Amino acid sequence: MRRRCCCAILAIIFLFKESRAWGESQMRKMTMDRPDTIETPHSVPARHFQIETSLFSYTHDDGTNDYSILPTLLKLGLLNWCDLELGLEPYVHTSASGFGDTLLRFKANLYGNDAGPFSIATIPFVVFPNEEGIIFPMELELSEEWSVALEMEYDSAAEFINIISLGHDFTEKFGMFGEFFTQVRREDNFPWVGRFDTGFTYALTENFVADGAVNIGLTEAAENVNPFVGFSYRH
Repeated sequence: MRRRCCCAILAIIFLFKESRAWGESQMRKMTMDRPDTIETPHSVPARHFQIETSLFSYTHDDGTNDYSILPTLLKLGLLNWCDLELGLEPYVHTSASGFGDTLLRFKANLYGNDAGPFSIATIPFVVFPNEEGIIFPMELELSEEWSVALEMEYDSAAEFINIISLGHDFTEKFGMFGEFFTQVRREDNFPWVGRFDTGFTYALTENFVADGAVNIGLTEAAENVNPFVGFSYRH
């Protein structure tokens, strides 16, 4: 196990150093994996760092009230087409409160990272200690103001997640989205989860974006409502 960790660290250092051969990486428009559930297929530019966090996330479901403080996704651009991402939940209040899940994943853009209306990526991930899976996000720019995105996900719990999202930029700084989220399992007795999500983003600068959203359950198995606010920052 120690040997595998050392190899992984050395590989990350190698990729980070190799990115210098690309020169100054192109600072494409900042994209985030929040506040919508769907992931962006665009990676963080090489040798840049991005943080995406919710200040506070509240969930109400059939009389229970849970919340999470500062769930955060940290991203490090390795090469111009890939980044490494670490997800942390410092405090989660549920039936068992405390530190939440830890997520580790690698995003590799397969096409359209820097130019063109279509982009697609693959994101293998591990949620410690006992879950793993892969995500395939894709996005199509319909015009300067409109875009549509699709995502497929499969994990080791035999869960299939599919999302479709429609986004609209009202101005250069302000945009909104609406998306439909579904989750099913192979198990016959697992109820279907359906949800509608909507929210906004507001770019205070090119590298700092404030956001807010609410996820609304449409089926019995879905959580009733989950509002949250947060921000993303790129350096």
